[in-house]
Amino acid sequence: MAGIDPIVSPDTLLRWYRNLVARKYDGSRTRKAGRPRMARKIEQLVVGMARENPSWGYTRIRGALRNLGHEVGRNTIKRMPAAHGIEPISTRRKVMSWETFLKLH
Repeated sequence: MAGIDPIVSPDTLLRWYRNLVARKYDGSRTRKAGRPRMARKIEQLVVGMARENPSWGYTRIRGALRNLGHEVGRNTIKRMPAAHGIEPISTRRKVMSWETFLKLH
């Protein structure tokens, strides 16, 4: 046995094994780019709250969602109404129709 020369070196065997393991556990096929979207149900809640309560800010909407058991970030809440064509809270407070004013009071 001492006279037989090995076909490959131990370093080559270890390199082959590392490559094999790397290919086996490569998750690139199942990996998707970016953060997953927020659930449609929560997005509908945020948009509904923003439409029905024009004086509520993002922090107030976040508190209402937290009371319902949903943890959503403030900037996420800020993006949702804008995607549905609702103006930012600073603009909504300045421009309020009489109908909305009377409904609120």
